[in-house]
Amino acid sequence: MNLASERVVPNAGDRILVLKWPYDLPGSWLGPQRWDVVVFKDPKDCKTNFIKRMIGLPGEVLEIIDGDIYTARRETVPDDIIAALSQPPPRSPQERRLNKSQVERLAKVLKIQRKTQVAQSSLWMLHYNHDYMPRDLHARFGGFYNPPYWEGTSEAARKAWDATKPVVRFEPPDDQLYWLALKGKPIQDGYGYNSVNYGQRQRERARDVGDVKLQFALLPGKGSGEIALRLSKGSDRFRVRIASDGVVRLEHPRKGDVWGLLKEARIAPLQAGKPLDVEYENLDYRVTLRIEGQRVLWTDGDQYHPDILKLLRPPYKDGRDQNAQVAIGCRGMAVEIHHLQVYRDVCYRSDFLLGRPMRLDDRSLKGYPGWATATNPIYLRQTPPDYFCCGDNSPQSQDGRLWVDVCPMLRERGNYQYGTVPGDQLIGRAFFVYWPSGLRFSKDTPAVIPNVGRMRIIR
Repeated sequence: MNLASERVVPNAGDRILVLKWPYDLPGSWLGPQRWDVVVFKDPKDCKTNFIKRMIGLPGEVLEIIDGDIYTARRETVPDDIIAALSQPPPRSPQERRLNKSQVERLAKVLKIQRKTQVAQSSLWMLHYNHDYMPRDLHARFGGFYNPPYWEGTSEAARKAWDATKPVVRFEPPDDQLYWLALKGKPIQDGYGYNSVNYGQRQRERARDVGDVKLQFALLPGKGSGEIALRLSKGSDRFRVRIASDGVVRLEHPRKGDVWGLLKEARIAPLQAGKPLDVEYENLDYRVTLRIEGQRVLWTDGDQYHPDILKLLRPPYKDGRDQNAQVAIGCRGMAVEIHHLQVYRDVCYRSDFLLGRPMRLDDRSLKGYPGWATATNPIYLRQTPPDYFCCGDNSPQSQDGRLWVDVCPMLRERGNYQYGTVPGDQLIGRAFFVYWPSGLRFSKDTPAVIPNVGRMRIIR
């Protein structure tokens, strides 16, 4: 093969509009907000523009645990913990700024930061789309896809569900509940555009992601019964049942396979031939059911919340208890399921190690845990203001978790907090992609044709 004839000419990156003036106004209403996509100067050279998502704000302690963001306001954190976090890193990577007692006391005041719906719309990553089925249906047994497959071995279950076409159909053979599970490829934080070989180096291993969303259009048919949806995140299992008479129940196992009622609501009775958009998600320790875009049922903090001490229990490992399972059940009525899709949430990895042997004073940072990661939280000062940013492509983002180089200007200040973006280095909020990577007349011409379809608001 002539490699020269097969060369790929890369396109330039997107050009974006940045709203700078809100960050110059006094007050916090228009200033930097958590989950904003922001533009700032790279602390490495104080010249290059970086674009990342804001996850940490001044005046709080931040810790990334098992893919999620946890923070505590300064006034709730004991002074000895703040003093320890304000010190330079220990001389050995095996040491920690916080001892076991401090880690446990901090865990008691940390609160999970749930993402806004605007930000989450960009952070959902498509895992499986039944509109684009694998060419070889037997590939479902090879683990490369997650097509629906009936549970159990009975002939009735085999006949009840038909998932061999883009439109999934159920015809009730009797009044029993039959399940269709999406099995195969584990739900993990892999990205198709990352050039990594998963399973090799620690940073490149895929992590299980437990925060998932099941989405489809439900077309009820004849009969009276119910449709059930099941999501599992490790040992956390939740089931929602939508009855044809409009009664909706959210359930959680009480003991073994005995399900107990958490909440109940009522919608309009299902009508044959009238479609409904259904979304069922387990996200940031909150289970939510939406029908036609409206929130119908959801868990509160007493019903479902993270056990931070359990998540931090050694040996710590991202995604160790997050294997997700998705299933759809039906009983007593015919249904069609259109546009069946499964999404997974971004997973902010926490087990990064600082790589290069950069020296901070007389300390080597090589092998030291990344900034703001589990058991190595970061204190973001109020004055001067410190911010913390991460990339949405968490496995491959060179963001605040891994910064070890600092430009002379910041180093000369003497108070730079490694891993952070100083307030005076923020430029503004990314707003609109006005010139996406252009199209070409041919592979040898510049990308000068506007790609209007990819112009978009940044969320």
